[in-house]
This record gives sequence, C-alpha cells and structure tokens, in this order.
Amino acid sequence: MLNQADDLSGNLAAKLTWLDHQETVTVAELLRASRLCEDELNDLIGYGALPALSQDRQEQVFSAKLIVPLCKAVQLKQDYDLDTFSVALVLGLLQKIEFLQEQVCLLESRQGLSS
Repeated sequence: MLNQADDLSGNLAAKLTWLDHQETVTVAELLRASRLCEDELNDLIGYGALPALSQDRQEQVFSAKLIVPLCKAVQLKQDYDLDTFSVALVLGLLQKIEFLQEQVCLLESRQGLSS
C-alpha cells in the first residue's frame, strides 16, 4: 500500500486523502506513514485511539482512513512536543471532526437534491 519512500515530508497526508474507507493497512504501514516508534504506536492502539478492525494481535489491520488524522496528530506532536496520551486525544478529536465534516457534506447533498 505505502512505499518505503513515503513519509511526513513531501506532504504524505495530502497524498493519502484519496484512500478508500474500505482499504486496510497493517501496523508496519502505520509505522511507516506516521514515523512513530513502535512503542508509541502500540500506546495509541492501547489507548483505543487506533481501533483495529481485527482483534488478532498477530496481524492487526486498521482502516486506511486513520492514516491522514494520524499523520496530522504526529505533526502536532512534533510541533508542540506532545506526549503520547495527548496525541491519542488529538487523534480522537481529529477523527470526530472528519466524521462531522462528512455528515455536513451528506446533509448538504441531501438538501441540494430536495431543492
């Protein structure tokens, strides 16, 4: 899914906004995309900020739609020297914002159809 040259430089988040919500990514792909260390990523998973689609600890998979908010949260971590728990909170808020933006777009499209 992600090649090894991809990282936060080069605006990876912008490149990945097209990701299909049906796509999945592995822990290794999340590590590569986010540039977090494995312990930090495992902490985010443990806090519930990155919910796995499968509960199999051997090969956890995640929704690809987590990559963009994760990269944004990691950028904020670097910019503001946030600890991992704070990153988990930021990630949750970014996901809620994305969900609400999708809902607004859906409502606007429905309103446009009924006008």
